[in-house]
Amino acid sequence: ELWGCLILVSSLIEGKNIAKDIKKAKMLSQKACDSNDLEISAAGCFFVIGVIMNEKEPSKMKTMEYMLMATQKAQKSCENDELLSCFFYAFILDYFEEDYKKAMELYKKACDGGVSESCNSLADMYNNGKGVEQNYKKANELYKIACDDYEFVESLLQTIKMAMEFVKTTKRLPSYIKKLVIMTNTKPAIILV
Repeated sequence: ELWGCLILVSSLIEGKNIAKDIKKAKMLSQKACDSNDLEISAAGCFFVIGVIMNEKEPSKMKTMEYMLMATQKAQKSCENDELLSCFFYAFILDYFEEDYKKAMELYKKACDGGVSESCNSLADMYNNGKGVEQNYKKANELYKIACDDYEFVESLLQTIKMAMEFVKTTKRLPSYIKKLVIMTNTKPAIILV
């Protein structure tokens, strides 16, 4: 079961009740990333980024490559109604592309389907008035729906945030990669410069 492998990867990266083993974490993440199951593949590619970020000398180019791959897989998987992928894709749209309308739509879809962290993110948007009129009552209703069991998803979110910050610190990218562009349903969106 590849989901079990990805949960193990998180422990291997952080050394949670198991010896830290970046090499094994990378192998298991890559196995999931290469999966024919788009949802597992998207999550696996995000985990590969986490492994890269924990290497002695992280590669910004590899981080960008896997970020693009993971985002495209999450988008396609979401289009196939894989709700966890909808949440991951919404997170990218929310934090990096600033397409709040589409992010809200996908957060709601995933929240309605039982992805608790998506309910939490949707509540944050209402709480902060991000892309919608601020509505504390709606935010609180959504926070109540969100459960505490989101360690796996939270670990992926931290990986995505770390990777994006890491790549943004690049002072000079090779000339053949000026911008990383991800095609959304509506328009190309530049997430890194």
